[in-house]
Amino acid sequence: MIAELTYLDDVAELRPPYNSPGALACAKQIDRIDQHCRNFIARSPLVVIGSHHPERGVDVSPRGDAPGFVQVLDEHHLAIPDRPGCHPPWLRGPGSRAGQRLSAPYRGTDVGT
Repeated sequence: MIAELTYLDDVAELRPPYNSPGALACAKQIDRIDQHCRNFIARSPLVVIGSHHPERGVDVSPRGDAPGFVQVLDEHHLAIPDRPGCHPPWLRGPGSRAGQRLSAPYRGTDVGT
């Protein structure tokens, strides 16, 4: 069964098996948190915080609580609370998850219901 699988060796090989995204899908991509996003975030009990650092690798951390625990500060910023069990910010170093997220050249957040 494993011998029947197709393996890709290069990123360039990834695109051909899939269609390019349509115009409607591309139109959904925005560079800010609009009112629709605010409403979605306000109702979500989950956020996933991800980052990548070339020297430290990838880190993805799910966080959950009652809907509304993630606050929208403005069009480009969210406030995600630290929860019990997490070290306070002053105990975190650049090698920690929080330090990695802050210093990561690539980071993202996904909010879901």
